[in-house]
Amino acid sequence: MVGTQTALNDNPGLTVRNAEGTNPVRILIDFDLKVPQHFKIYNDEAKTLVLNSIKEGTENNIQFIKISKENFLPELMEALYKEQIQSVIIEGGRFTLQQFIDSGLWDEAIVIKNDSLVLENGTKAPVFNHMPIKTEAYRDNLISFLILNNLNPTMEVIKHKTGAENFKMLTVLLLNLHNQLQTS
Repeated sequence: MVGTQTALNDNPGLTVRNAEGTNPVRILIDFDLKVPQHFKIYNDEAKTLVLNSIKEGTENNIQFIKISKENFLPELMEALYKEQIQSVIIEGGRFTLQQFIDSGLWDEAIVIKNDSLVLENGTKAPVFNHMPIKTEAYRDNLISFLILNNLNPTMEVIKHKTGAENFKMLTVLLLNLHNQLQTS
């Protein structure tokens, strides 16, 4: 899953490389449909869900799902539930990641940090003040593994609204801080 700005900045394919098998469903949050349709995320390599506030419908492998900006997280989670998607990797930028962090809609996070990498510009890292369960050094990187143990109110609302008592969305946040500016 990525948001508009990450899609515009990075033009990601969000497909599996160097492995056999089916590509995962790609998810783009693009309220105003700003991402051009010639970008990689719109190619025919995988089914793609485009959550937006403008249109609904299907065009080849692209499914446009209309949601409101004001209530987008519960509507996004409901749309993913309807699509039977129970696990999501969020590779979005600061805004997208921060929405999930602030709402407690994550189960695991992997934070990669490189203090020796100095960037002059880039995307600021989200605010993430959780304690890791484990941290490992790998080359010049510190990799922290975090798990959120509590069930949050937003998830309870989604369960009630969809009637899915056993529904549990696994959200993995990849916070690649070595590619983002560090702010204090």
